[in-house]
Amino acid sequence: MLVGLLFTFHFSFAQTNSLEECYTAAAEHYPTASQTNLYQQIADLQSKNLQTAFLPQVQLNGQAVYQSPVVTVPIKIPGVDIPTPNHDQYKVTVDASQLIYDGGLIKKQNEIAQLNSQVQQQQVQVDLYKVRDMVLQAYFNVLLLNQQKEILLLQKSTFDKKLQQVNSGIKFGTVLQSQADIISAQKISIDQSVAEIDANRDAAIQILNLLTGKQFNSNTTFSLPSAFTNDSATLGARPELTLFSLQQKNLSLQSDLSHDKRLPKLSAFGQGGYGRPGYNIFDNTFQPFFTVGLKLNWNILGWNTANHESEIYSLNTQIIQKQQETFVLNTDMQSIQQNADINKYNKLLEYDAQLVTLRKSIAATIENQLENGTATATDYVTEQNNATQAELNLKIHQLQLLQAEMKLKNTRGY
Repeated sequence: MLVGLLFTFHFSFAQTNSLEECYTAAAEHYPTASQTNLYQQIADLQSKNLQTAFLPQVQLNGQAVYQSPVVTVPIKIPGVDIPTPNHDQYKVTVDASQLIYDGGLIKKQNEIAQLNSQVQQQQVQVDLYKVRDMVLQAYFNVLLLNQQKEILLLQKSTFDKKLQQVNSGIKFGTVLQSQADIISAQKISIDQSVAEIDANRDAAIQILNLLTGKQFNSNTTFSLPSAFTNDSATLGARPELTLFSLQQKNLSLQSDLSHDKRLPKLSAFGQGGYGRPGYNIFDNTFQPFFTVGLKLNWNILGWNTANHESEIYSLNTQIIQKQQETFVLNTDMQSIQQNADINKYNKLLEYDAQLVTLRKSIAATIENQLENGTATATDYVTEQNNATQAELNLKIHQLQLLQAEMKLKNTRGY
């Protein structure tokens, strides 16, 4: 590959930054990045709530009722007075329960809560990976504009020297003033182009500042990234692949959970209270009472709902697999186009090298002819512009080649 004559601006007290450093800064600064910590906090709170199921559950209950009919004994026994309960009844109770065994349900729910958080956090990484493309575009915009300015300033310096020679000829009456005016007009055109470049470069730098949170300025040096070649048919560390894997694992856990819901659950319970009547409905006085026991819940007849849910999760897993296959296919197609761009720029650079040599030779010939009076300043300016444009095309294609390689690097996940 023809990747020679690449440049880097250097200023005194300059601040140097690389493309990878900008990637890292953007991944930390972009507003989406803060969601990762928020999702983790949500998962931690959900876990704490789930763990409370193993703590004693206590409720305070109160009740006051009036019953129109009450229990009576329609038999009269001589010598025995059977009281009739009051129509108004009151009680205050404290009810407590303690989960003893849940078949691993809460543990599985906690795993799912944590995995849901990982899925959400990985989605953030997928979104942040897209920011790399914006950083890459702004970064290379700065490099391209810097290169254009550098070459234009060199061209202006050449015109300055030639203008001095022409002015000397005017002084001695061997050159017309119009020849100097032509060169001066071209210098003004260069100044216009440089002013436009400066404005566009400032905009690109400001975009980089917004993306990275940095304070880049016109004195910042942006280094060239290393060239990238890739012959592997497999993708690298694309965050989308990790996301697909986590989503499939999440569905697998939820499928297991649908079966765990049917496992038996054992808990202890107790109730203590004070009221009228107590458990003895024929005692019309206020009295304390309590009850303790064990409770077993087991959904024996599930009407095959767990199997249906498992089938649903299996179908969703297949959907995710198809999404992953589609992603890999689209990425491979994108890589084909990017490899084609790389090959294109390599070919263009071969022609650029030839054109630069020819254009410089032609410009040098016209310059000699101008000095000998056989060419005009217009001829000189035209050929100097052609030579400058050829050199500029070479430098731009070098940068575009490197940019295409960086795009491929991002696409392949390396």
